Amino acid sequence: MRLAYIGRGIGELDILISFGILPLVGAYYVQTGNVTTSAFLASLPIGLYTTAVLYFHHFLHWRADKEVGKITPIVALGEYRARIVGAIILLCVAFLIGLDAILNVFPWYSVLAMLTVIPVLRSLRRATGDLKNYLKLMATNMNGNLQAALLIFLALLVRGFWHI
Repeated sequence: MRLAYIGRGIGELDILISFGILPLVGAYYVQTGNVTTSAFLASLPIGLYTTAVLYFHHFLHWRADKEVGKITPIVALGEYRARIVGAIILLCVAFLIGLDAILNVFPWYSVLAMLTVIPVLRSLRRATGDLKNYLKLMATNMNGNLQAALLIFLALLVRGFWHI
């Protein structure tokens, strides 16, 4: 299905569900035989971060999309408002990670992963108009994913040392 031509962010909603909620909640269900609120809450920041990668990718070619009638969120919102929505998505990721830590869905030290949205937010703030600025945004967003992996690794080390 060509969801982007239907428009208004349906493709992003599909990514949230397909790369966040379904795999995580589905894997939990396969292993335990039930679905819990904790599994759903754990899937949201993962799905939203994946959605952010797709969302920011639209900035690279939103003008061409507009010319061919492809209604991506950036085309629908306009460049300025789309950047604000991108920042809101990233802040939601950080908030949900913090909420999951508070609710003991994630361990307390997972709050370190909240920091991974900061470089992406900074890059988003500077990414206006010029394609090379949006390429920097995409690189920073991918770097944020690598930072998240590093922070998880460090958190596991902290957990290992904490129990010694």
